[in-house]
Amino acid sequence: MQVAPSSIRIQVNGLSYAAQRWENVSGQQGENEFTHAKKVRKVLCLHGWLDNSESFARLAPQLKDCDVVAIDMAGHGKTSHRAAHASYDIYDDLEDIGDIADELGWDQFTLLGHSRGAGIAFLYASVMPERVKSLVLLDGIVPPPWLNKNVVEQLRAYILDRQRLRAKGSRPYATLDEAIERRLQSTKLTVDEGRAMIERDLIKTDDGFVWSHDNRLHGSSAVRFSSAELDVFLSLLKLPTLLLAALDGQLKKHTLPENLTKNAYIEMYWHAGKHHFHMERAQVAGVAQKINHWWASVPTVDAQFSC
Repeated sequence: MQVAPSSIRIQVNGLSYAAQRWENVSGQQGENEFTHAKKVRKVLCLHGWLDNSESFARLAPQLKDCDVVAIDMAGHGKTSHRAAHASYDIYDDLEDIGDIADELGWDQFTLLGHSRGAGIAFLYASVMPERVKSLVLLDGIVPPPWLNKNVVEQLRAYILDRQRLRAKGSRPYATLDEAIERRLQSTKLTVDEGRAMIERDLIKTDDGFVWSHDNRLHGSSAVRFSSAELDVFLSLLKLPTLLLAALDGQLKKHTLPENLTKNAYIEMYWHAGKHHFHMERAQVAGVAQKINHWWASVPTVDAQFSC
């Protein structure tokens, strides 16, 4: 089984996506590992806001008989920034997901998303169910609905934020440790747990260390779905879905959608840990075990792996 990932790049819609790939395929005893591989599950991993593919580095090697590809989402990590006229609304990623899968040669695949990535995975599976075999969501499901702003106020905030962020540069940090400490404040991870992911989001310059992610990711969305609209997505989702929520995470702080409990395709479980529990050394094995056990119970195994 592969532990260290290979680094790959995928060209999609004018963007160069950086990704890491774990080919966790165990062969039959005494034979070449990949020539006589078991059937494998194709898994595309989508990380959370301001994170990157490194957030799956501890979880991915523990996903059994899987071809796991974790991407740096657009504007994150080592992936290209979107064009100057483009935006980072959550639905802007949907087209790229299908195109990335096409470049990988995957007709159907499993989506595994964390936080913002879980919201994107949920939307894609709802609108393109023919492409998705199963859905695994880590401490996130529906994108945040609009609550404090009406649709006009939301659109105004989007325009003003874009104007503000275009003129704002990234403040350099004098040392790598200073930048890491600043980012750790919002993740609740230890230095050991979060360092590699944070380093992937940093660039060394003559003035110090600056973030590589696109500053526009800090801006407001142009439009948010209403709670009623998100309920429509939830009611139409008819794919095997596993939702793992962290006991000290984001979902614990919010009221879960009513239609979540009404959807028989969604299995929800609470798991010890914080919002990034899939990165916590004390929790990642338990998260992986739950996912592997659940996958074994649903008929979602993909076609033969080819090398």
